[in-house]
Amino acid sequence: LMAIVFNSIMLGLGTYDFVSENPALHVAFGIMDFICLCLFTLEIIMQIIYQKWHMLNDSWLMFDLVVVAMSWMTESMTIGRAFRILRAFLLVMRMDGLRTLMEALVRCVPKIVSVGVLLMLVIYVFAVLCTSLFQDLYDNGFLDEDYFSRLDKSFFTLFQMMTMDSWSSITKQVMAVYPWAWIPFISFILTTTFLIINLAVGVISTAVFHAHKDEIEMVQ
Repeated sequence: LMAIVFNSIMLGLGTYDFVSENPALHVAFGIMDFICLCLFTLEIIMQIIYQKWHMLNDSWLMFDLVVVAMSWMTESMTIGRAFRILRAFLLVMRMDGLRTLMEALVRCVPKIVSVGVLLMLVIYVFAVLCTSLFQDLYDNGFLDEDYFSRLDKSFFTLFQMMTMDSWSSITKQVMAVYPWAWIPFISFILTTTFLIINLAVGVISTAVFHAHKDEIEMVQ
C-alpha cells in the first residue's frame, strides 16, 4: 500500500518542471519508478504462484495484473509516462472502503446507464427545440458565440448549461431577443440538473448502502 501511495506521489511530482529540467533528479525519479514497478510485478508473481489458476476468478487481482502489464508494455514509450499513473488505481484493491465503493458502482451500472439514456434523450429533445427556435440568433448578431445554429452545437450548449456553466449569460442573451426564452432554459435546468442528476446520485447512494450492508452481513 505504501509503495502505491509513494509511486503515485512520485508520478505526480514528476510532472513539474523542477524534475524534468534537472537531469539528475529526472533519472532518480525514473529509477524509483522502476523499483516500484518491480515490487508490483513481484507481488503479482507471488499471487500467481500461490493462487495459480484460481487467480482468474478474482476480478481485483486480474485488474492488478492488467495495470502492471500495461505499465511494462508502455515503460519504454513516451506515452507510457501518462499511462503509468493508472497504477494509482491499485489502491482500489488494497483499501476495503474503496473496494466497497467500486463494487457498488459496478453493481449499479445498469441503472446508471438507464439514467444516462434518459438524460441524453432529454438533452436531445431540448436541443432540437432550441435549434428550431434560436438557430438564426448568431447570424443576426444577437449572440457573441454560435450556440444554437446546428443540432450538435445546441447539444453541447445545453450540456454546458446543465453543468451550470455560463447558463445565465446565455439565457440573458437569448432573452434580449425573446423575453420568453427563460421558459425552455429553466425547464431544461430543472429537469436535468435537479431531477435526473439527483436521480443518478440516489441510485449510487442506494448501491453503496446495500454494498456496505452486505459487507457487514458477511463479517457477522
